[in-house]
Amino acid sequence: MMPTHEQVTLDLRTRKIEGPSPRNAKRDDMGVLVIYTGGTIGCKLSDPADPLSPMNVADWEYFSKAVHELELLQEKFRIDAEIFEKPIDSTNMKPGYWSKIVQIIRDNYSKYNGFVILHGTDTMVYTAAALSFMLVNLAKPVILTGSQLPVIDRPRSDGIQNLITSIMIANGPYYKLPVVPEVCIFFRDKLLRGNRARKISASGYQGFDSLNYPPLGEAGEHIDIHEGLLRKHEDLPDFTTREKLNTNVINFSIFPGVQDGELLRQFVHLEKLAGLVLQTYGTGNAPTDGGFLDIVGDAAKKISVLNVTQCVEGAVEQGTYETSVSLLERGVLSAADITPEAAMCKLMVLLGDDDLQVVPSRIGELIQQNMAGEQSLSILEERYVLKQHLLNSTENRIRVAGKPIAPMRPAVDQISKILLRLRGAELSISDDPGYITIGVYLGLKDGDSLDGRESNCVDHFKRRKNQISKTLIFDITEVAKRVWKPGSVLPITFTFDGKDGDQLTWQGTEVILHLTNWECIV
Repeated sequence: MMPTHEQVTLDLRTRKIEGPSPRNAKRDDMGVLVIYTGGTIGCKLSDPADPLSPMNVADWEYFSKAVHELELLQEKFRIDAEIFEKPIDSTNMKPGYWSKIVQIIRDNYSKYNGFVILHGTDTMVYTAAALSFMLVNLAKPVILTGSQLPVIDRPRSDGIQNLITSIMIANGPYYKLPVVPEVCIFFRDKLLRGNRARKISASGYQGFDSLNYPPLGEAGEHIDIHEGLLRKHEDLPDFTTREKLNTNVINFSIFPGVQDGELLRQFVHLEKLAGLVLQTYGTGNAPTDGGFLDIVGDAAKKISVLNVTQCVEGAVEQGTYETSVSLLERGVLSAADITPEAAMCKLMVLLGDDDLQVVPSRIGELIQQNMAGEQSLSILEERYVLKQHLLNSTENRIRVAGKPIAPMRPAVDQISKILLRLRGAELSISDDPGYITIGVYLGLKDGDSLDGRESNCVDHFKRRKNQISKTLIFDITEVAKRVWKPGSVLPITFTFDGKDGDQLTWQGTEVILHLTNWECIV
C-alpha cells in the first residue's frame, strides 16, 4: 500500500514589479519574467563600509538598480519581476517554494516568452529537477541562474553575465535564437538541462556541469543553441502543472560495512517513509549479503526504492545481466543515468500526484521511464501471463502466448535492447553436473517446426546447472527487432535440452524494452 502524500504549504507572499516600457515596444513584445528568490547573486554587505561584514540578500529594487545592464535590455523588451517578499538563501529552499514558483509560471505562462529564476547555487539543481517534473508539457524556456560572487559591489562577479545571458536565452525570439522548451541551468558559458546538472565546484565560476548529457548550448562571442539536443515541443498536449509533492523521501548511500549495521533497517522502517533513493556502487552493484538484501526487499514491498549510481558519470545497469539481479528480484527499480538529486525530486513529484495514487504500479513504471529528459534510457516491462511454466526432457517444448508489446508504441529505431526475463526460476537436476540448453523462438505457431536456422530462432542458450539464478535473462534484440511490429503480439516458444531428471520451472515471463530518444507523455 502506497503512503498518501503530504502537501507542503508555506505562507509565501510575492510581489509583481513591472519594468519600464521598452522603446519602440510592439503589441506582441512579450519579454521575460524574472522570478527573484534570492541567493548569492543578490547578496550585499550588511555594512558597505566594511568589506568583511556579513552578507544579506538584497531586495529586488536595490538589486535591479545595481545591475545597470538590465536597463539596457529593458530598453529593448519587457523585463518584469515577481519577487519573494523575503528573499532567501538557497540553503533554506523547500518544496513549498517550488510549488510557489510553479504557480507563478502557471499564472504568467501566456504573458511571456520565457522565465528566468534567480537562485542560490547550493540547491539550484534540486529546484531545476523538481520544476522539470512539475511543469508538464513545457514549451517555453525556464532558466535558473545565480553566481558564485554577488553582483552588488563586486566588480569581478560572474553574476552579471549569467543573468544577462539567461534573459537573452529566455527571450529567444527577440534574438532569433531557437526556443529552448526546457527547465535549464545557465552558468558561466554553458546551458545545461536542469535535471541533468550537478554542482561540481563550491567556488569555481564553472560551478555546474552535466556529465551524462552534453550542454544544450554555449555562450561565448555568440550564443549557440544545439537544437538537436533539445526536447521536442511540437504537438505537445496543453501545458499543465503538478503542484503537490510528497517530501517523505530519503537518499541513502551504501558503503562498506552497511551490511553489518542497523542503520538502513532503521531508515526503511520510518513510519511515513514513501520513497528511498539507494545510491549503489558502479553500475548499480550492492552487497550480496542476505540480511542486507532482505532489508531492501522488505522496503520495496512497501515503498518505492530506486537504484542510482554513486558515480558522477555512467548508468545503473540493473537486470541487464544475470549477475546483477539481486536488487531486481527484490523489487528495486532502476532509472539508468538519472542523478541522485533528480531521482529525489522525481519521487517527490510522482508520489505526490493524486491521480497516480489510484494506480500505485504506475508510479513504478514512470520511475523507470524518461519523463522530462532526465535519463537516457527508458525501461518498459511487458509481463506475460504469470503462471508456472515447466520444461524437462519429456515436456521439452512450451509456447507462451503473446500479447501486444509496448502499448505506447515506440518506433523500432528507438529500441536499443530487448531482453527476455524468466522470473522465479528453479532447476531440479540429475546427477550429471553439466549444462542445460534453453532454445528461444519468436512468433512460432504451435505446429511450426523448430529449425535453428530459421530467422525466428533467437539462439540456444547454455547454462551451467549449478549456476542457475532465480532470474534468467536472454538478449533477444536482433531477432525481436526483425519480427516485432509496434502493437503486434509476440508469442515465445521455449525448448529444453537436458538429461533425464533435469527439470526447469519458472513463475513469470517478461519482455523488457530499453528505449533511447523516447519520452513518455503523462
